[in-house]
Amino acid sequence: MDSPNLSLLRRARQQLSPLWGLAAGITIVYVLITGIPPQFDESLILLVLLISGPMQLGYAIFCLNVVRNNDPRFENLFEGFQSFGNVFLSYLLVGFATAVGLVLFIIPGIIVALGLSMTFYILAEDRSLSAVEAVKKSWALMDGHKMQLFGLILRFIPWYLLTFLTLFIGAIFVIPCQNVAIANLPEATFDDQATKDKLMGEAHFLRAYYYHQLIVF
Repeated sequence: MDSPNLSLLRRARQQLSPLWGLAAGITIVYVLITGIPPQFDESLILLVLLISGPMQLGYAIFCLNVVRNNDPRFENLFEGFQSFGNVFLSYLLVGFATAVGLVLFIIPGIIVALGLSMTFYILAEDRSLSAVEAVKKSWALMDGHKMQLFGLILRFIPWYLLTFLTLFIGAIFVIPCQNVAIANLPEATFDDQATKDKLMGEAHFLRAYYYHQLIVF
């Protein structure tokens, strides 16, 4: 029997199977726009700060459309600009809360980041929500599921390491797969204790494995 996270990965690949070209193209544009090297011009730091939130929402909209087979299109990437103010505030709230957690200690920062990870997916589903409402809803939604998301993210680390062999070109396929897998997460249910124990064991094993790899290398 597949683990819940492995099932999410397989589901994401199946959902993306007819859309890999579109997903790769959107990812390239997303990374190029939000990853503009600020050393070229210091004014670009402010520009990236302003557009990152709406672009992140647009990417979440695309991923949700993939999950729901709801006509995912390239234009989804820019739909986040339709409610710029609210989206920008959401981006600032998530970033600030995560930064505070990291400053206090790394573990609280990770917990906050996991708890607020669904903020843009929630806004993608209901753009009438305020920034504060979306953040609160994400935190409530991830209550009891943070370790599963942590384990899911850890599963993608070897994939990202392998992109070194392709000069990072492979990342344009890994990134959408990871985000579509995460977009599938709220639809999964983990009410029985056996499944929860399995998720916790998987996350703990992966965390221990990568700590060991860091020490070795």
